[in-house]
Amino acid sequence: MSVRPGLEVLLDDPRPIAGKKIGLVTNQSAVTSDLRHAVRVLHAGRGWKLIALFGPEHGIWGEAQDMEGVEQSDDPGTRRISRRGAKF
Repeated sequence: MSVRPGLEVLLDDPRPIAGKKIGLVTNQSAVTSDLRHAVRVLHAGRGWKLIALFGPEHGIWGEAQDMEGVEQSDDPGTRRISRRGAKF
């Protein structure tokens, strides 16, 4: 029996998100089995548009200390929102 990440299952059959604007709740550990990050894979979308990222206050990429807000975004065209409610 093999286990597949849900992201890979979705990429194999993207009908649930086809033609939609989507948001992603994520952090730096969200990767495919070949270590491609969910943000990068979904940004390169085939028929959908990743428009929002929801992550921890220390950044989707883990670039800041815990409890320290992140001001800038490395993901052009995508709105990043902290799980605490502040944009970052």
